[in-house]
Amino acid sequence: MISLRKAKHQDLEESLRSALESYRSALAAAGDAGARAYPPTGDNLKTSLLKLQESLLNTATPGDFARTERSVGRELKAWATARRIITGKAPKR
Repeated sequence: MISLRKAKHQDLEESLRSALESYRSALAAAGDAGARAYPPTGDNLKTSLLKLQESLLNTATPGDFARTERSVGRELKAWATARRIITGKAPKR
């Protein structure tokens, strides 16, 4: 019989794997949305976010998540700035 401690550990591992997969899916979806929303700069955003997605393996550490979070923020800001420069106006809200 599996001990309660082992069962909890397995549940935690499964939850973490699920959260990681959800985060990776969200990165891909954000890249797709950016590419559709503004194609002139969206393809660069999509490529960057897919590279970040691929860098998050099943063995991702808290440090990996922190670095990815910062990188995603930089990529989104760069995309918004490029759009503003190309169009000469801020995005609609």
